[in-house]
Amino acid sequence: MNFCLPRARPFETGAAISGSSPAVCGEPRPMLIQSGRLEILALKLKRSGIVLKIVVLAIILYAGFILVNLCGRIDDAKTTLNSYQQQASELEISNASVSYAIEHSEDESVLEQIARERLGYVYRNETIYTYE
Repeated sequence: MNFCLPRARPFETGAAISGSSPAVCGEPRPMLIQSGRLEILALKLKRSGIVLKIVVLAIILYAGFILVNLCGRIDDAKTTLNSYQQQASELEISNASVSYAIEHSEDESVLEQIARERLGYVYRNETIYTYE
């Protein structure tokens, strides 16, 4: 009766053989180093690879959501900035006319212009025509 042991395969559970062993049935046994642990480690890495991919995908989706939200907020801030800049330019023009009026408050032509434009004064026998 010729009895031969089967060859040990790499990553086979329970086939932890270290060093070289004598030939069984004329074939040398493969040299394996704690293949049971390696198999468990390989499964953990595969499982953690899937989890890692899911986590990375979640982070990318979250970053995309934040980016879109920030773009909307930036657009709102730009429109607010433009309206404030327009108000500032209007106020600068108004301040310039008031400062001119203050500087030339002794001049009769400036006083007459202020009385006509802001206070609505007119000369006697003068007719004002307004149109809209």
